[in-house]
Amino acid sequence: MLSFPRIAVRRRTRCATRKKTKSQAGGIKALVVLQKRLCLLHILLHHLQNIDIETTFKFLANMSKSIVNTTPYPFTFDTQPVANKNTSGNAVDLELRIPNVRGKIPSVQASRLRTLAIEAHNDPSKILAHVCSYDALSSRLVEEAGFPVVFLAGYAVASAFSLPDTGYIAFQEVAAKIQETARAVSIPIIADGDTGYGSPMNVRRTVQGYV
Repeated sequence: MLSFPRIAVRRRTRCATRKKTKSQAGGIKALVVLQKRLCLLHILLHHLQNIDIETTFKFLANMSKSIVNTTPYPFTFDTQPVANKNTSGNAVDLELRIPNVRGKIPSVQASRLRTLAIEAHNDPSKILAHVCSYDALSSRLVEEAGFPVVFLAGYAVASAFSLPDTGYIAFQEVAAKIQETARAVSIPIIADGDTGYGSPMNVRRTVQGYV
């Protein structure tokens, strides 16, 4: 079953009657263009599903850049990813400042996502928009399109298994999708935990497994 990406937009307005700014309107229009281009890529991938993955990547690499992406992500965030710029292969000491940390064990990606959300919340001209994906390849396309986060949605993942979004898929199936996506992208990943896959104890295990 082919799952088309859906754009979810979170926007903060200071009052209920506040009109969208011109930058927001232009940004949303650009996001719609990005969504259409991603839909085209999903259609192409659907027709290439019986071809080996190496051939698929070569096909995508040879596609016209005008098809892949000519519309940049319309919102610029000050939050930058944490990266080791040393390319020599030698061990080096790396000093990190991780803002907005929560939990017993700091997570660089969770902190980055939290910082992006706070930045969008404090700036009415910015929107933290994301596209729903369902596996590593579709998530990589989302990152290549310029989106700052990727969302493994319950509906999209269930559709990849040819199942309705009614709780049929299990915890381990979603956890496996998160693991393969984490190997393919460098941006924060949001994952749908559905009902937690069981009792309150299972919810705790779901959160631990997702992390």
